[in-house]
Parts: sequence; C-alpha cells; structure tokens
Amino acid sequence: YNSGDWFNRLDWSYTSNNFGVGLPVSGDQNLAKTFLAAAVVGNYTPGTTQITAARDMFRDLLAIRKSSQLFRLRTADDVKKCLKFYNTGTAQEPTVIAGHLNGTVCSENAGFKQVMYFINVDKVAHDLTIDAQKGMSYSLHPVQASGSDARAKTATYDNATGKFSIPARTAVVFVTSTDAPAAPTGPVTVTFKVSATTVFGESVYIVGDQPEIGNWSTNGADTFRKCSADAYPVWSCAITFPTAGTAINYKFQKINGSTVTWEGGGNYAYVIPSAAATVDNGTFRP
Repeated sequence: YNSGDWFNRLDWSYTSNNFGVGLPVSGDQNLAKTFLAAAVVGNYTPGTTQITAARDMFRDLLAIRKSSQLFRLRTADDVKKCLKFYNTGTAQEPTVIAGHLNGTVCSENAGFKQVMYFINVDKVAHDLTIDAQKGMSYSLHPVQASGSDARAKTATYDNATGKFSIPARTAVVFVTSTDAPAAPTGPVTVTFKVSATTVFGESVYIVGDQPEIGNWSTNGADTFRKCSADAYPVWSCAITFPTAGTAINYKFQKINGSTVTWEGGGNYAYVIPSAAATVDNGTFRP
C-alpha cells in the first residue's frame, strides 16, 4: 500500500487491473522479478471478463452481508450465543470452514431463522454431513441463487442426510426461514475410539470431568469406563451421557493392576451432540 498510484491504480473501465506493472516495495523481490520476466506472465493477466466477474461476485457477498444482521453480530455475547462451528476436531476436513448462525436466538434484523455458511479454499469440492442440520429446509441464499457466481449455484443441501456439497474455492451461504427442530435432550451414547498398544493385563480406559467417565478417577475397577479391545489395537469406549449439549474434557489411561499410565498432552474437549456419535481420537499420546 506504500507503492502509490503507479502500482495500485484502479481502472474504472474494468479493462485492466494494472497486473504486472512492476514490483512492490517489499516482499520477495527475486521471486517477483523472475515471475514478471517469465514468458508466461501474460497468461495470468486478467481481462475484462475476469475483472467484472470478480467485481460482481464481491458485490454479491456485500449484498449477502447486508441481508442479515447475523453477519454483523454486535457483541461478544451474541457471538457466543448465535455462532457455532461444525467440521472441527481431528476428523475435520481442514480446507472447509462450516459456520452456523442462529436467527431464532439473535432475531433482531436476522432476516432468516437459520444460516449455514461454508468457505472451501480447496481446489476440489467437498461434502460435509452435519447430523444436527438434518431435516431442515435450507436453500441457497437468494443473492447467490440469482447471482453472478455460476460455481456457487452448484452447491446443494440434502435434508434427508444433512449433507452439504460445497464447490471448490467457493464461499456459499444457505438459509431457511424455518426454526430448527427441537433437539433431543438425551440420553446420548458417544463412542470414543483410540489406537493403543498394550501389554498383557493392561487395558485402556476413558477418564474425564463427568461422572459417566469417572471424574478423573484412577480406579481400574471402574468397568463402566473401560474400553473394548474387540478391534485391537483400536479401543472403543461407548459412554452414555444423560444430557445433550454437555461440554466435557477427557483423555485416556492405560491401567494394569495398580499401575496407571496417563495419556500425554492436553485434555480433549467435546460437546455431547443431540444424537449418537463416534469420536476418533487417533493414537494414544505418549
């Protein structure tokens, strides 16, 4: 931004965006010089079609932002109450952000009851199945449904499975004017899995900050939190919690008689969902 108008010139006729005019005042100058000197640099120069397409897509995003105050939450408390992220944890698709905005709770100028938005930065499309969003009546935001981004228009939602299909390198927004179905309050069974090698007489236990997982106990007699080795070396711990929405912290132990070996690293954090689920915690950390 210190380079001045010679570098940052705007062409309001949209025939050029000043691409390749020179070098910025900072950055990897050698790399920039090599790129600008390459015979293929012209292949990267956008024309009017590309420039106006980028302009129109940006205008669509501005119109979406303006359509609902959910995209402009005013306080930290509103963010905590009304914004939730899916596709998190060790099994996440790392190139996709999946956010949910609750217009039933934050109803002022919300415009919609529920909003799901996705940002896929990958060069390939991705499908995300979100159990908590099954049975809804989501559709593509009206701005995108009639907008300039043809790729965004191919995004889909399947209400029978809760599967959202997100095109490559695209930001898409789904909306509905229907309240979310009431979530069951419990009980909910969650199966926690961890891969761990053990010696004779040694078993794997889950342990954490709730009574159902032992309240950080070291007692090997707590059979209710002992994991099954039916698929060894993968151990499975099926735990039934009384209430959905409970936030828990947990990890694993190896217990052999009176000898307790705690899993290394920090605690895992998890919120009990509204339906049965399986959590893969990877490999037991030394």
